[in-house]
Amino acid sequence: FRPAYLNLGRVIAQLGKPTVLALTATATPAVREDILIQLGIPTVKPIVKGFDRPNLRYEVKRADPEQAKLKILKEFFETGLEGTGIIYTATIKNALEVQRYLHDYLNLPAAVYHSKLQKQDRVSVHELFMQENIRAVVATNAFGLGIDKPNIRFVVHYDLPGSVEAYTQEAGRAGRDGHLSRCILLYRLSDTRVQNYF
Repeated sequence: FRPAYLNLGRVIAQLGKPTVLALTATATPAVREDILIQLGIPTVKPIVKGFDRPNLRYEVKRADPEQAKLKILKEFFETGLEGTGIIYTATIKNALEVQRYLHDYLNLPAAVYHSKLQKQDRVSVHELFMQENIRAVVATNAFGLGIDKPNIRFVVHYDLPGSVEAYTQEAGRAGRDGHLSRCILLYRLSDTRVQNYF
């Protein structure tokens, strides 16, 4: 997903093939094999560890009709959704709608993040989140790579993610400090149409 990574094999060779440690959180077997080939180390034996993290509590809430999702979000915040977190949406439109709802109706400080934001706005949202000046970032999957905040207490998927791997990676941003964190998926059968379209 980052074209510059394709140059790493050449760099390793130019450095005289030093010892290399390649780490990935959620790569599929095919992607892991490709990584080894790209790095020029295809014969190594990968160490694959499970991704079970007992401190993450997974929850699924069915939401029909669409407006029920906002009502469920409201209930979660009113009944003790603690700390700071991320609310993932499949579209920019939904991200803007959810952020506006949190801010205007629930009086929760939240910011929106998506790929069409100007760079200075993306940096600003990232800083607000890291410094805990907001409760939540409502974002498309553009928000996540490079997010190294150990005390994310919740990750809500307002819409279905694109794949099981995407869900695992995004939900796994919660609770990296080992403390209890919630991973909530709001589910509506018709949401599958958006992912099928993508």
